[in-house]
Amino acid sequence: MMALLINSSQSYKIFITITFVTLFLLNSCKAPNEPTTPTGSTIDSLNNISINGSVFDASTNSPIDSALITINYSVGKLTLYTTSQGLFTTAFTLDTNRTITITITKSGYQNDTTTFFALMNKIYNLSAIKLQKTSTVNPPDSTKGTGEASSIYLLSQSSSSLGVRGAGSLETGRITFEVLDSTGVPIDTAHRVLVNFRFGGRPNGGEYLHTNSDYTDTSGRVSVYLTSGTKAGVVQIIADFIIHGRTIFSQPVNYAIHGGLPDLTHFGLAPQKVNIPGYNINGVQDPITAILGDKYANPVRPGTSAYFTTDGGIIQGSAITDELGNATAILVSSDPRPNHIFLGPGFATVTASTVDENNQIISKDVIVLFSGIPTIQVSPTTFDIPNRGSQVFNYIVSDQNSNPLSEGQTITVLVEGEGVEGRGDVSINLPDTQSPAWTFFSFSITDTDTANVVRSVDVTISTTGPNGQAKLSFGGIVR
Repeated sequence: MMALLINSSQSYKIFITITFVTLFLLNSCKAPNEPTTPTGSTIDSLNNISINGSVFDASTNSPIDSALITINYSVGKLTLYTTSQGLFTTAFTLDTNRTITITITKSGYQNDTTTFFALMNKIYNLSAIKLQKTSTVNPPDSTKGTGEASSIYLLSQSSSSLGVRGAGSLETGRITFEVLDSTGVPIDTAHRVLVNFRFGGRPNGGEYLHTNSDYTDTSGRVSVYLTSGTKAGVVQIIADFIIHGRTIFSQPVNYAIHGGLPDLTHFGLAPQKVNIPGYNINGVQDPITAILGDKYANPVRPGTSAYFTTDGGIIQGSAITDELGNATAILVSSDPRPNHIFLGPGFATVTASTVDENNQIISKDVIVLFSGIPTIQVSPTTFDIPNRGSQVFNYIVSDQNSNPLSEGQTITVLVEGEGVEGRGDVSINLPDTQSPAWTFFSFSITDTDTANVVRSVDVTISTTGPNGQAKLSFGGIVR
């Protein structure tokens, strides 16, 4: 009832007040670490890329809150901060494929930088970035200092793997070494040494080190940057320095360089079985593996997605590649039963697809046979074999669609009678095949008795195995 007492002028004032308060609350509740868009940019879904990452303490593995993330991409720059969980995410627009450099800074930690070549219309999930704390070692007594350099060790590396050049993965990694004196204390500036860097093993795909040598800093540390080339493989980096004519080496540091984006020429698709007993049975499984390589014939980077579909049964929708470029999905027999336009009932087409470096969908097909229940045919079905003579029998063992049965199915021909012998295809184990040649067989019955006496002979052809059982019996005489 009180609302009826409010005139139109008061209503207008209340509306203005509520609107002002609402806008104030919306702005004041905005997250301080919300990703920002570069000045003057607009998000264009056609050319948009997204970057997701996380930052952790290298010693405790705990997330680092409010680390400053600076993203440079030649024609623009943006900044954002990590959340309390150490996470950051952002999206922005590129005018073309560009190299992106991400710098992570946090008070009390060493800065970290990572660089990669970004393709438009992509989402990049970066490997966890682990920051090293700045040295907490008390500076040596200025009147005494540290001892001379005695050993060199790996202190940290920004990641354990890189991607080949131009593949959209991280292409540059930092390796930091620490030089110690004989007591295990990092050397000071007065005892600094020139550290040399070189490759041990390498794939020789154009990978390079950003410097061949550098002096240790005030904490006895020195860093080198590795940029990948066009070949996948393992890179070994060795650091050394010379003191009093003696060369001190580090242990080799390994960096894995993974392959690039999929290439149609290096795209394979293979079923574990080309013939499964699935035309009449639900739930028969067959792993289907997409084998993805890049244009340099290396396995694509692990985690590359392949997508699967089939016109017979069902199949897992997607899978990701392993270190060898293999992505496996499981095909399961069920409705609909396949009926190939050329090969006929029982033949299913499985298709795997992925995206190449030009953002084009590439795909490969493979045929899997769903074989059914066994059937047996034989000719002739009766016989009268003369003394010491023989008779040849041709028989067919197939499924109801005239397709071969699956691997593990056995076929046996049993000839029962006195003075007779069965020869030929009388004991068969079928292989994994789609060839109709494995449906046609033959055997012969020979009279081995010299006596000219009429005798009856019974013949049984039987099959058993994953497709089921079937049996055909007939008979005749020998003389």
